[in-house]
Amino acid sequence: MTFIAWVLFAWILTLGLIGLSTCALIVHRRRIVAVTRPSQGKRPRLYGPREVAFLAAEGCPKSLIQRSFRQCLFGRVLTAAWVLVMVVAFIVMASFAVFTYFPGVAQAFGTNWDGMAGAFIISFAIFHAMAILLIELYGTLVVALMLPCSPAEASHLLIEEAVPVALDESGLAGPGDTGDEAAPSLLSRFLAAFNRLVAGYCRTRCRTLLRVHVDQKNGGQSVTYTCVRYRYDAVEDSFVPAAGGIEVTPSIARRRLLRGGLAQDECVHLQRLIGRNEITVELPTVFQSLVAEFSSVFYVIQSMGCWVDLGYYLWNVGALLLVVMLVTGSVKALTVVRPQKKKLYELAQHDTDVVALRDGEWTTTRSTDVVMGDLLRVDEQQELLCDGFLLDGTAVLDESALTGEPMPVHKVAVEEGCKDFDRRNAVYA
Repeated sequence: MTFIAWVLFAWILTLGLIGLSTCALIVHRRRIVAVTRPSQGKRPRLYGPREVAFLAAEGCPKSLIQRSFRQCLFGRVLTAAWVLVMVVAFIVMASFAVFTYFPGVAQAFGTNWDGMAGAFIISFAIFHAMAILLIELYGTLVVALMLPCSPAEASHLLIEEAVPVALDESGLAGPGDTGDEAAPSLLSRFLAAFNRLVAGYCRTRCRTLLRVHVDQKNGGQSVTYTCVRYRYDAVEDSFVPAAGGIEVTPSIARRRLLRGGLAQDECVHLQRLIGRNEITVELPTVFQSLVAEFSSVFYVIQSMGCWVDLGYYLWNVGALLLVVMLVTGSVKALTVVRPQKKKLYELAQHDTDVVALRDGEWTTTRSTDVVMGDLLRVDEQQELLCDGFLLDGTAVLDESALTGEPMPVHKVAVEEGCKDFDRRNAVYA
């Protein structure tokens, strides 16, 4: 066998073993779901998707679909193996790119320049193909290498927004799908498969994988999605909004005002249940900022041009292009993107004093300690640190950042006898 054949055989063997192992795990997880389905009867599927209502702004309900998974050791090893293949391909590609300029190295391997160049091209193709696939489908790969499980055993939760009926295009007919349209069956099958592939890819871009956190004190499980905490409910066998069972109506608020607000024990319980009144923004490190910046297909395409010059044409031109790409990407990540995220992080850390009615007294507390159902006193020109409803008094708010309304909006207190709050009583932070 020639040197190129040995290199090609090694890559085929490596990719084949990892690929077959991945397929075996995927088949195993499908068998788990298939075995559990017949035993469920009319009950919800143990490992199937579950819907949960999410209350967005102004109480508009939005349906979410959640799927629960748990990590396994074999899946972790396979995930690391795919990443390691990309790293090894890069090292091999860079090594052979250098070796092409030293004839003595080629002779040591028992080949010539053509053998070095051929091995470089093979590693070049594998590295860039793996880079594109991992950039676009890494999240899908991680989920595919997890085992489905019940929410009570989940280590991760996959959240997906349900597609509204008006926007669902899955039922639209394509060429050849109707009786009055003549299209070759082969073309029709190809278009149907392509549409399914595109639809599946679009769905993966709308999914969010969350890690399940376990409370060390009471063992409760919870996840946080869009600053809203969801906790595991054993009755529903699903993750539900932590504040879903808390009802606050005008009549409840007025009775609470007469009896002196929330008790301190209630506040502690609600804060443990719902969480603190704050927005958690993660500030990426320098390394994470660089990885996020270069994890783009745009940079992969640039890398292809650089390494073609480095290994096959002119090393000085390729090196110059590679340095320019790395410098410009690093400058953008560290001087533009990261400072913007740092400002957002500092803005989310904003905290101030508020006056809340607790245990029959108006006490000063931190805005992060405000819980759902608290009664707050807001003075003139004081900023709001949470959303709420006016129980007494009036307010003039600037909602241009939320609704685009350029003029200040007048808010009034809820009227006596009203069963629920409405937009005229709602104030937003």
